[in-house]
Amino acid sequence: MQWPKLRPSRETEESPLAKRLKRLAGKLDELPGKDAVRIRLAEELEQQQRSAAAELHHRCLTLVGTLNGILKHTQLQIAPETFEADRIFSVSETLIQINASGRIVQIVLRPPAMAASTEHFFIPYVLEARIRWFNQDLLDRDQIPEHHLYFCVGRNGETGWKYFDPRTRKVGAADEEYLADTLEQLL
Repeated sequence: MQWPKLRPSRETEESPLAKRLKRLAGKLDELPGKDAVRIRLAEELEQQQRSAAAELHHRCLTLVGTLNGILKHTQLQIAPETFEADRIFSVSETLIQINASGRIVQIVLRPPAMAASTEHFFIPYVLEARIRWFNQDLLDRDQIPEHHLYFCVGRNGETGWKYFDPRTRKVGAADEEYLADTLEQLL
């Protein structure tokens, strides 16, 4: 013999609105945890961008210091001499400039619009820059060469500065040797 099915009483049955409100309340209770994760990720990204900018400035400073130690008749200048990584977020662009008796290498840094972007480069990057070099001859000919620099974050945790030459499509490490090559093109 089969027992008859009992209908739940109206008092114990939840209305669709009550169920919906419980689901909504659960989602709202999850918000502080999700916000904390977003804030932590944003802070980590900012710290990574600051470190990348400071690393690039340090490479430039090392190059200038090494060359100034060898030079006998002239001295290179770098601006700014000390780099405050917090400045990268206080202005839209940050400039690093090396001056070798009127031969200029400029690096303009800026954070990308998105957190880790692949908009302009095939490897995800968290900081981008443009490096330009010029002297009076290049200015007279309206030629200012420019490469793109990207602080890349690889899938396996590898990070580092890469350059991209849009004219030749060449890609490589933007290290001290690259910076010396760039400066050498002005001579």
